[in-house]
Amino acid sequence: MNLEESIYETLGTLSIPFELQRHPPIFTWEDAQRIPRTDRGQHFKSLFLTPVRQCDPRPFFLLVICAEKRASLQDAARAANSPKLTFANPGALMECLGVTPGAVSPLALIHPGAQGVQLLLDSDIPTFEWVSFHPGVNTATVTMPQKCFQDYIGHTGHVPLWI
Repeated sequence: MNLEESIYETLGTLSIPFELQRHPPIFTWEDAQRIPRTDRGQHFKSLFLTPVRQCDPRPFFLLVICAEKRASLQDAARAANSPKLTFANPGALMECLGVTPGAVSPLALIHPGAQGVQLLLDSDIPTFEWVSFHPGVNTATVTMPQKCFQDYIGHTGHVPLWI
């Protein structure tokens, strides 16, 4: 079973209602804005990061912020009490989350390699009724109630830092 199928299975196991939209590949926020939306969820950017110097015992971070916000790696590092952060390489992304660039998503935290990833969540997430993320591929978007998203994250065993 591939990661996308595992995500749908996990959503079903947890009885999480969701909507699915298929679309052309999305690699950037600009790509996403060109696709007609059929969902009602708030969209987010997910960035897979690593410390510039590997002195931090947490080698990887997944930063999830509102799509309209500008990501500040400096602010993320400060909030995570970590040294300077940079984008992790595609090999580490595949090993830890089982996804390629453009498909990074907190839904991928069910991947077996994700256990050491520290999740950094935008503190605005609880203000939205519905949230939308890629399901391990950048050709689909899953929309679910925000409260159910938090249940999903709890199921992965990750304790987020709210920033």
